[in-house]
Amino acid sequence: MSARRVGAAILLLVGPKGSGKTTLGRALGELPGATFLDVEAVARRELAARGGVLDQAYVDGVLDATVAEARARLVTTRRLALETTGAFDGAARYLARLRALAPVILIRVRAGLETCARRIAARDASRQVAIPDDMIRAMHRRCEALTWPWDLVIDNDPPQAPAAVVARVSAYLEGRA
Repeated sequence: MSARRVGAAILLLVGPKGSGKTTLGRALGELPGATFLDVEAVARRELAARGGVLDQAYVDGVLDATVAEARARLVTTRRLALETTGAFDGAARYLARLRALAPVILIRVRAGLETCARRIAARDASRQVAIPDDMIRAMHRRCEALTWPWDLVIDNDPPQAPAAVVARVSAYLEGRA
């Protein structure tokens, strides 16, 4: 029996840390029949459970917990917005796991490294996983190098109005129906 939910879609926002994925994801979560899965909150829980160690076991734990949460939420919602940098080993496997749950709409969110670093520095530190600057730079490079088959690309530098992005994604989704 397939776990794939008929009629559902995952709106996967992919971009570097600080590119605005969470802001846009929260806005997309307000679409009718949609919800937002805050992956940063999942990551903070996993990091605490693993004693603050950023290693492959932590990454695997975040991915497993995110897929489990996505599966649970897709029982009650048609559209699930969630985010990832895609800048980790196993990103393609993660995408395949999400695609096993529902069709995935790949939305690339772009912003320059300096803009991302400025946004990260301005955030409430209690609401994010602390990442060293060298890791932020490496993640940004890896994210920008992704060559996934993007359905939409959002240039979020300067930041787009969330309502404009929601309208653009809505139009895309209507065109697919």
